[in-house]
Amino acid sequence: MTIRTKAVRVLSVAALAGACLMTTANSASASTGYPTNNMLRSENSGLCVDVSGASQANGAAIIQWGCNGGSNQIWSAVYYHGNNELNSGYQLVNLNSGKCLEVPAWSTSAGTGLDQWDCNGGTNQLWSAGNGDSVGAMWWNVNGMNAGISMVIDEPHFDKNWGTQLDQWSPNWGLNQYWVVR
Repeated sequence: MTIRTKAVRVLSVAALAGACLMTTANSASASTGYPTNNMLRSENSGLCVDVSGASQANGAAIIQWGCNGGSNQIWSAVYYHGNNELNSGYQLVNLNSGKCLEVPAWSTSAGTGLDQWDCNGGTNQLWSAGNGDSVGAMWWNVNGMNAGISMVIDEPHFDKNWGTQLDQWSPNWGLNQYWVVR
């Protein structure tokens, strides 16, 4: 691992932590008040996390697209405090739609495509920053529903094509699972 790669990973976590600490929500206001606006750029493809077609509909696919600063590429990490530690974490709220990035139907299957849905505090909408070798990855916290399962936001098969739907996958420490906050 090069010094540059280590520096990017350390800075990614620092930026994400700063963004996350600036905003909180409780169960009564889980989908409101998210002043931190950031794009998430893949270290693998250089593309950004994007709501397909700038849709505001529930179920719209989360894809990767050229970083353009559009509101459908702007995300805020909003802390959601559930009724215990296992169902608390950060919701990634899209600026354009006000909806949360989620794993549909609480799926635990690797390869499940990500979408957006009304923020509801479900564990399928809660994320946290990675740690250790996974610095910079966005982790899905599933401990409240399925103890021991941990998935990350993933570019399937290291795909670098615009429009590819992002999915969840087990951590493999590949650049297709590292997301730089910008």
